[in-house]
Amino acid sequence: MWKETYRIGYELVDEQHKTLFDTAVIMKEILGNAEQPDYVDKITDRIVFLKGYCLNHFKDEEEYQKNVGFEGYPEHKKKHDKLVRDVLAYEKELVATNFSEETVGKFFGFLTTWLIYHVCGEDQQIPKRKAEPTAEKSDINIADHLQVSIKKVINILASVPEKTIILVVCNERRKSTGIGFHSVVTGASGNKNVGIVYSDKIAFGILNAMTGVSVHEMNVMVHSAMQEVSGIISAHIAGLLSKTTGSDYEAATPEMVQMETLPSVSQSFYVRTTLGDMEVFIY
Repeated sequence: MWKETYRIGYELVDEQHKTLFDTAVIMKEILGNAEQPDYVDKITDRIVFLKGYCLNHFKDEEEYQKNVGFEGYPEHKKKHDKLVRDVLAYEKELVATNFSEETVGKFFGFLTTWLIYHVCGEDQQIPKRKAEPTAEKSDINIADHLQVSIKKVINILASVPEKTIILVVCNERRKSTGIGFHSVVTGASGNKNVGIVYSDKIAFGILNAMTGVSVHEMNVMVHSAMQEVSGIISAHIAGLLSKTTGSDYEAATPEMVQMETLPSVSQSFYVRTTLGDMEVFIY
């Protein structure tokens, strides 16, 4: 899963990133051999390693960020801290379920999605020594931010060229089938609800592009990965809104929902990609 294009140009951090990807690959291999008698021991070993390695890696990366004057350091550190909390929460769930194959698959889907987007997307900003000029405050137009976010996230996670991602503005929701998520972007100027529906085809395609795992039916690994994708899109929207309005915006963790419970809305985007289709809407 590691690609040389993920390098940020600082050897220590780049090699640490590579080790984290190697760990994800090892977990993938262990998951494919769940019937082996040492399955639990191997998974436990990787979790223990991951906890300690993340703490050391984040410490080194954050020190580098401060040394180069990276203005995004405070927000970046929050994302590191959240991953540590999430890994600890997953560890508890893994122990509680005796490291069931289902729970390990769920953890793998989450970890791989987070790792690819964080390293390939967010960490690529670190070498910039000068912050970009602060954008002037503007009227909130979450729809514009939504289009930018969707294209960027799909491109980074699944290597789909942005120019091939087509967004069609609709006046109402299509009755899509697949898996749906809901999140809330909260800010000083009010809250916005974000709904995302993935067709089976694009959900399977994104997971396969990220991990090399081929799936043909919905499972917890797909659910976990798409939840993290939804969180990334929502957080990206919140960040763009914060930058353009001068106010702080935050995105809540997306929740999987029954699609029939999502309301009909007036602002909707039907997204076509080479991997499949999805629908994103705000209300």
